[in-house]
Amino acid sequence: MKQQGFTLIELMIVVAIIGILAAIAIPQYQNYVARTQVAEAFNLFGTIKTAIGVYYNIEGKFPTSNVKAGGPENVSFLLITQSVLERTIRKAAASWPAI
Repeated sequence: MKQQGFTLIELMIVVAIIGILAAIAIPQYQNYVARTQVAEAFNLFGTIKTAIGVYYNIEGKFPTSNVKAGGPENVSFLLITQSVLERTIRKAAASWPAI
């Protein structure tokens, strides 16, 4: 009688190979997602950064809200923590491995 199917050792080897590939791929994907989010954050607060700079040059002080600077109302944390956020993102990005 002819046996069909895979042996247990063959299945275990396939599972081990898939596990090794996943262990390599998942961190790389997470790194990619984080880099994409950082790039998006820089793009999103680039315009408000300009608006804050213009407001500061005209008024001589920083605005108390994004609306006063001419920015969107729903992005309040960027006004207060813009430089901190930028430094934090740059510091985090410096520790990432090069692609």
